[in-house]
Amino acid sequence: DIDHRIILKDASVRTVHERAVVISDNKGRAVQMVGTVQDITERKRAEEEVVLLKTLILSISESKDLHDALVVTLEKVCSATGWIYGEAWIPDPEGKCLERDHAFYSKVENLEKFSELSGKYTFSPGVCLVGRVWSMKKPLWVQDVTLDPNYPRAAIAKEAGLKAGVAFPVFSDTEIVAVLVFYMLKTLERDERLVSFVSSVVVQLGEVIKRKIAEKAVMERSRLAALGADVGFALIQKGTLREILQLCADALVLNLNVAFARIWTLNKEENVLELQSSAGIYTHIDGPHCRVPVGMYKIGLIAKERKPHLTNKVIGDTRIHDQEWARKTGMVAFAGYPLMIEDRLVGVMAMFARQPLTEFTLKALASVSDVIALGIERKHIEETKARLSEITETTTDFVGTATIDGRVLYINKAGRKVIGIGENEDISNLRISDCHPKWASDLILTEGIPDAIREDSWIGETAFLSRDGREIPFSQVIIVHKNPDGTVRNLSTIGRDISERKRFETQIMFMANRDPLTNLLNRRRFHEDMEGWLAQTRRFGIKGAVLFLDIDNFKYINDSLGHQAGDKLLIAIADLLRERLRETDILARLGGDEFAIILPHADVSLAESVANQIRELVQYHTSVEKDFPPGITVSIGIAMFPGHGDTVETLLSYADLAMYRAKEEGRNRVCIYTPEQKTQIESRLVWEKNIHEALNRDNFVLFLQPIMDIRQNLIIGHEALLRMISKKGETVAPSSFLDIAERFGLIHDIDRWVVSRAIHLIQELKQDSKPAYLEVNLSGRAFADKKLLPLIRNELAETGIDPASLVFEITETALIENMAAAQLFIAELKSLGFRFALDDFGIGFSSFNYLKLLPVDYLKIDGSFIRNLPHDTVDQHLVKAMVEVSRGLGKKTIAEFVENEETLHLLREYGIDYAQGYHIGKPRHVSEL
Repeated sequence: DIDHRIILKDASVRTVHERAVVISDNKGRAVQMVGTVQDITERKRAEEEVVLLKTLILSISESKDLHDALVVTLEKVCSATGWIYGEAWIPDPEGKCLERDHAFYSKVENLEKFSELSGKYTFSPGVCLVGRVWSMKKPLWVQDVTLDPNYPRAAIAKEAGLKAGVAFPVFSDTEIVAVLVFYMLKTLERDERLVSFVSSVVVQLGEVIKRKIAEKAVMERSRLAALGADVGFALIQKGTLREILQLCADALVLNLNVAFARIWTLNKEENVLELQSSAGIYTHIDGPHCRVPVGMYKIGLIAKERKPHLTNKVIGDTRIHDQEWARKTGMVAFAGYPLMIEDRLVGVMAMFARQPLTEFTLKALASVSDVIALGIERKHIEETKARLSEITETTTDFVGTATIDGRVLYINKAGRKVIGIGENEDISNLRISDCHPKWASDLILTEGIPDAIREDSWIGETAFLSRDGREIPFSQVIIVHKNPDGTVRNLSTIGRDISERKRFETQIMFMANRDPLTNLLNRRRFHEDMEGWLAQTRRFGIKGAVLFLDIDNFKYINDSLGHQAGDKLLIAIADLLRERLRETDILARLGGDEFAIILPHADVSLAESVANQIRELVQYHTSVEKDFPPGITVSIGIAMFPGHGDTVETLLSYADLAMYRAKEEGRNRVCIYTPEQKTQIESRLVWEKNIHEALNRDNFVLFLQPIMDIRQNLIIGHEALLRMISKKGETVAPSSFLDIAERFGLIHDIDRWVVSRAIHLIQELKQDSKPAYLEVNLSGRAFADKKLLPLIRNELAETGIDPASLVFEITETALIENMAAAQLFIAELKSLGFRFALDDFGIGFSSFNYLKLLPVDYLKIDGSFIRNLPHDTVDQHLVKAMVEVSRGLGKKTIAEFVENEETLHLLREYGIDYAQGYHIGKPRHVSEL
């Protein structure tokens, strides 16, 4: 029995089994041979394939990973089948296309070039031979790939001489993990035996790969578990944040076998990432990567976008800028994670590797990044607590904590000082109620703590009680700290001593209701008190009188003796009126030389009697005659309520009319209102109508008076002065209509017109290349106008002017009448960039005092100090003092009523900044500039 090969006539080779029997004669000699010849080619081939398959499986099983298994398979299959060229293609990390992993080929001309060019291709499902197999999930045979229209490599295949091709999918369970493709140098029809053989190899390859993947996953999980343990251990160590994060970076390199790893933390103030640790092939933390602005380079972009950047294809990744470095160092994978606490960025963690990072590793790293972020946050909290402890012990504010039932746990150094407790004194028995007067304790326990529990915090004004019995007013915040289940853990409080503010508020409230010169009630407070008495009248039928007083010839006194003399007279008369009136009577200065009195429970006879006593008291009082020219008198008008009217405006108007009638009859008179005086009201109504028409028809106009920079001798801007154009085309000065506008409630409309026109005028001046700096006057009622601030904001947004080019002029009297509202008004406009000037500075006794309270930018020295400056040494000393004070407070000075060169020369010598007056220029229409 022998097996051997035979060559047939068609030159094909077959394997046969031959069996023969020798037939001998009677003498034992072989005379013939009888036998059979059996074709065993297929059986022999099957036996050889089984042996080859076992050899292949053994070789594949010894491979350390998928790549090595594919290398072995390609080489063994090509050697066993005679295919001249083989390739392995695997899905990219995102599973979107196939990338070539390895190629095996014989040393045949042009195959090396084909392999090199093929390595640059990627194929989507259905594209090329491998893409179709990936999509179809079954082997595919092509007799000649150069003729296949769905073969993008046809040209280079033809150049290499490749013809037939066959591809096989490699499965791990149901997932294709690779596609193998083989080529020959000749056209060949499908060989089912060959397909079957390679398919068997591929099935075994899939099983081996499945086992390798499982083994790798186990090892990977083990490494990641070790990484988690190492990072967790690092984060509980004591030390600086940099030392702790260095341990974390070391753990990443050790457990993941990455080339190097780095961790940055966010500097929120500078919006920069600062390198804290580096491990692996690079351990330095200085150089260009130590401070990375958020939004720049790959690390800064991760921080900006708050999203990881992961790739197993570093070469070609546009975010990896140093591609040459990546090629030289063999970097394959990059993983960068934002370190987040909820939606807050605290840093970035990143690493490079020379081998791909699996999806499982990348997901695990996301969890590790969360742990490291928590570690950074915990360290920040520890550092913040340390700083906070230092702050609470050095702050001058009261800081304390307590339990929900009111037991005090902690009081800082400043707090102990407030309530008189020693620094080391035991407070274990101290309760919240022991620290406050009863009213404040009741407020905290019944309102403060319950509200804080409901809203998380409460703020209010309370007081602490010192051991010496003093109540110290405090602004106090109570904060509730809760457990995760919502129950209250404890309370904390921060308190600030507001004693000085309370004193200031008391002073402000006093000033808001008082005339700063005479200390009498002002117009606003008089209106409030009058409204109160009218309400009593409507309810109980109480009667009374309103007296309106005006000093006769007061303008002559002011002009001849000066404003200071006029102020002195006003104070003297205010003192006289106080002495005469009852405690229940109400006395106010309405403004200028006008006074008003409310006489409750008075009839006409009593009102007239009191008025005449006041008139005589002023006329004959020796102190007045001693300091002033003889003949100081007052005219008084009387209106009765409710007989003459039941509103404040009506009664004041009627008493005002009666006072004017007294002046018309010769002054130093008392006159009671009569209906005949309504004709005067009608005149005023005409003025009111004219004002309405001027507003509706835009018959107001701003005249501009130049303001000169004294040092540069240059016009830098203008004061905008209001004028009305009458129906006859005449220009009407504001003194003719502003008082009436104020009495009839039209002053707000005028203020708004002036401000709106001034803003648009600045825009026009700038477009015409003229000095676009204006000063405008506001009335004393502007601060109470709720529509004025929104109007200014809208006009500013519409025109886009520089707010610093508009200065609002306000008088001291207007400010003091409503100091609190004025301060808010000024603060709001200054925050937008506008500036303020204090007009008529120096004429009031309190001018210098109020400079401490008013954030104005300019002081306009009243013209009464400037007109006679060259000839009045007192004015000279006063102006010098004003300049010195203004300079010390950082405010600029403007001199009004500059009427000659001699005055301008003195102002320049004294250091005045700006000048305004007829010598500089008269008010002119804007068209005349």
